[in-house]
Amino acid sequence: MFKTERIEYKPGKSPEQKEREEKFFFEKLEDLSAQESLSGEEDAIRQYLVVELQELGLEGKIDEKGNIWVESDSPEGKILLCAHMDKIGEGAKARKQGGEVEGRLDDALGLSLILDVLKKGWRPSVLFTVEEESHQETKDKEGKTVVRWRNPNVLNAGARYAADQMIGGERKKPKLVLVVECSGLGGAGKGPILYQSSKPVEGKDFRSPKGPLKDLVVMFSKSGLGIRVTEGLGNDSIEFTFVPGVGVAALEVPIDAYHSAGETASLGDIEEIREALELVMKNHNQIDSEIEVPAHAQKEKTVIELGHVSNLPHDDSVDLSN
Repeated sequence: MFKTERIEYKPGKSPEQKEREEKFFFEKLEDLSAQESLSGEEDAIRQYLVVELQELGLEGKIDEKGNIWVESDSPEGKILLCAHMDKIGEGAKARKQGGEVEGRLDDALGLSLILDVLKKGWRPSVLFTVEEESHQETKDKEGKTVVRWRNPNVLNAGARYAADQMIGGERKKPKLVLVVECSGLGGAGKGPILYQSSKPVEGKDFRSPKGPLKDLVVMFSKSGLGIRVTEGLGNDSIEFTFVPGVGVAALEVPIDAYHSAGETASLGDIEEIREALELVMKNHNQIDSEIEVPAHAQKEKTVIELGHVSNLPHDDSVDLSN
């Protein structure tokens, strides 16, 4: 896709430091995956995250919608990392099994990955959003699962509120919103996924990305990380594509058994995303291409159709490691 010189990514850390960082990450993942946080009921997990940010020397500010913001003046603060706090169903503590981790991972993984970045000393801007999920799964008195679909007008409600604040000048615009998520495209173990939500252009044919998304593709390709670029699904990232002058991308861990208490991810995929996020922090100044406005963002919000590429075969993605 892109002709780039291949370089080896060397974080340059001692085994002891890597072990401490990995221990912190998985402790946070265990805690966050076990938390109860249905859409619109994020109070407990929000308080947990505010305390975690305080322990890292950061102040998490809560807006009227319930989102948590950390706005950074550091050089890498022009990158905003975003993950959602809500879950589809009840919490299920993440646990390692061989080369995989299983539990309620969406989006405890995204939250943990961002805390991991902050623990390493990087200071991007951060946004933890509410009400991203489309439905709730609860148990009735007999223990049967009951699915409650939410009003389509409140999907991505937290991100939509945040994007509107950027448009209205109430929040600083980052040069890139990078949503850290779990992917429902499946294929755990085949490598992390990078995309701009949703389709970059009209039509059915996927084509090479442009703008800040291309900068990320080139960066990851040079590093040798096995991250693939593909069409994506609708999530929080789609809301930020309507903000003029802001680049948008989603970096996602592919999940099997998606939207269940037994969601499964590859430890190898998780480690690659941890490295990729640190690479973005170290090379944030390389994200400087002209912003491309996706075709869907050139229309009114009211005509947007979420999830219209949900049947995309996973193997249609492009492996950037070749």
